[in-house]
Amino acid sequence: MKRRASITLFLLGVAFAPPARAQVGEALAFMNPSQGTPTTRGQYRVSGKPIQHEAGLTVPLSLTEKEEWLVHGSLRERAADAPVPNPLWDTSLSGSYRRYLGMGHLVGGTLGVGSASDKPFHSFDEVTLSATAYYYLPSDARHGWFFFLNESNNRQFANYVPIPGVAYFYRSPDKKFTGLFGLPFANVSYQPDPDWMLSFSYFFPTIVNAQVACRVAGPARVFVGFASTDQRYLIAGRASTRERLYFDEHRAFGGIRSPLSPNVSLELWGGYAFARSYFYSEKFFKDRHDRVELNASAVAGAQLSVSL
Repeated sequence: MKRRASITLFLLGVAFAPPARAQVGEALAFMNPSQGTPTTRGQYRVSGKPIQHEAGLTVPLSLTEKEEWLVHGSLRERAADAPVPNPLWDTSLSGSYRRYLGMGHLVGGTLGVGSASDKPFHSFDEVTLSATAYYYLPSDARHGWFFFLNESNNRQFANYVPIPGVAYFYRSPDKKFTGLFGLPFANVSYQPDPDWMLSFSYFFPTIVNAQVACRVAGPARVFVGFASTDQRYLIAGRASTRERLYFDEHRAFGGIRSPLSPNVSLELWGGYAFARSYFYSEKFFKDRHDRVELNASAVAGAQLSVSL
């Protein structure tokens, strides 16, 4: 059974909090059994400390009753506030495809290429690659199973290794609760009434996003939340191609978001960043070296979103 719903209602692996970049990416975010009408959408985010600029654009290339083709591009510039290469860049371009097979079944996949480095595309050693293929097997109109295979060379773990997985999708009869539960991730959203929204996501091993939002006046909502994130960079000229520069950070934040027009919305937020550090490692969990601990700091940011 096909249901008309926005494809952006449910994002795997990230509750779209302004301080946290979508860690799982467009590939897994596309894993939503609801059929919708994807729109052209763009975002620009600026935050600090230190100053970080991010921009993203998603464009539908072809939309039919049976198929959807999308392309997504993103760019991030981070001004490093430590004795590490500066600035740090992360850029990517990906394509997504899904096909509806009837009776709720669907197949899809994504393919992405980019560069996360102090010198983007300096050589093939600074290129990031990712690919995901998946199949959705419905149990009924409200729940079912995703089976997928993902490959990436810039994860926190098991780089270059294709990882199979399975996830259970569930939507409550009143559509107030939506959840996707799998390995190594989970994502849930709950809207008990039109004024409140709660969301939580986790991606192994350290990426966590949680947020509570409440309508305060008209369409404006205030929100509070917590985000634990990391960034990974392939530094040009490193001795081992398996080594990454990691940046870890935890943030508690609060803010307000509101539409400015039917197609434009604005978010403003502030918070406190702590447990911040840079380190080099070939494996996220061990053999860390040249670690730089940063002081906790107040942070703030803004996001402008446009949909057409």
